[in-house]
Amino acid sequence: MSVLETLSQGLGVICTPVGALPEVIEPEISGPVGPVRHHDALVEALVRIISDVGSRQKLARNARRRFQDNFEISSYADRPPRIYRGALGVFPTGPAAEPPSRGRTD
Repeated sequence: MSVLETLSQGLGVICTPVGALPEVIEPEISGPVGPVRHHDALVEALVRIISDVGSRQKLARNARRRFQDNFEISSYADRPPRIYRGALGVFPTGPAAEPPSRGRTD
């Protein structure tokens, strides 16, 4: 929960790929993900973020966007109907409506 709260505030998260973190943090997009038990890698990521203002600002924007797009309550409201329609093969019509990707088409 604290990771989601951090993202919601537009702050990147430095973490290791344990628990649900790989599902929440996009490596180098919403936060650096270091290898488990490699403290030096986490320290390097922290130093890089502290010293590079541009990277830090980009990480902050990406973190906030990640939260808004995937974890904010309003982003969940439309998901069940889309999932059910997709499972039934029923998709909305109109210029903005496109069926979800079903993997490779080649």
